[in-house]
Amino acid sequence: MFQERFEKVVQFFNTHHPDLLASARKEFFDTTGEVYEEDPFFEERIENYLEWAVLDRPCEGSLRPIDIYERNFGPTLHGDDRETMHALVNRLNSLFEVRKIQPKETSVTLMDLADKTKYLVTERRSLLALQKGHIIQVRLIQRGEKFHFLQAFVHHPEKASAVIRKLMRQYRKEEIEDIVPLLIALQRTWMQCQRYQHVPPSHFYGALSLDKIYG
Repeated sequence: MFQERFEKVVQFFNTHHPDLLASARKEFFDTTGEVYEEDPFFEERIENYLEWAVLDRPCEGSLRPIDIYERNFGPTLHGDDRETMHALVNRLNSLFEVRKIQPKETSVTLMDLADKTKYLVTERRSLLALQKGHIIQVRLIQRGEKFHFLQAFVHHPEKASAVIRKLMRQYRKEEIEDIVPLLIALQRTWMQCQRYQHVPPSHFYGALSLDKIYG
């Protein structure tokens, strides 16, 4: 349901405002690292770009594409469609640690490393790729009292977990409000690990600095 509505929003901007998505694509991959069709993670990176472009990136003052879409079409939506649109507008984009996996209930407990809030997330897709202690970037969508994953994921290397936790402790201590620049920097670091797999992940993640990211 969420993915179908999200894809309709993407299709609208792709049809009526292609320059907006084109400029967003250039900015995203210039910042996080270029991707090529032969890369095994190509589709994964495209999903991350599209969610960032539509749900995170301001394009008209402080308005994101999803805000503009809701402004134009929100009044025509009703019932589940309106609730789904509201959920997309208010997505939670953050960095999470997997705390508990309940495969029988198809759910997973996450802790938001930005503020240590815990979320119980319902997920119909296989949870086999997730393990306790994994650190992931993902957007959560709330419907009623339940939370769900959007499509795009970034699984950070286990060997970088200690460095990431230390960085997030500093993030909380400094009470930084906008996590998106940090998430983009982490995606760039993830890409460096994919390109230079002979180099320990801690080499790249250890070079991250909040002063550089937010300076």
